[in-house]
Amino acid sequence: MTLGTTLDLLYVVIAVAVLWVGAMLAWLLCEAAMFFRKVNRTANRVQAKVEWLEKTIAGIGERLESSATAINALKLGGKAVASFIRARQAAMEDDDDEDDRSAKKRRKR
Repeated sequence: MTLGTTLDLLYVVIAVAVLWVGAMLAWLLCEAAMFFRKVNRTANRVQAKVEWLEKTIAGIGERLESSATAINALKLGGKAVASFIRARQAAMEDDDDEDDRSAKKRRKR
């Protein structure tokens, strides 16, 4: 193949340029695909971490809620026990006061 005219040389140069442009576009498309694949993987990982974090926070909230319920029950039970003990002590003091009064009356006689 011989180049007869400069027009033939121009066609060869244009063909090589089109080939290079096509190769560069293919390379750019491949790089863009890899970039978006990495972005997609990263987004999936972030989404998984956020879901894990949401589940963890929800679990902590449930535990605190159940602990608060248990603490409230213990508090009410403690109040009931304390009031029972106070009533019992008051009754015992009243009995002691009556015993002291009757003993004083016996001594006076």
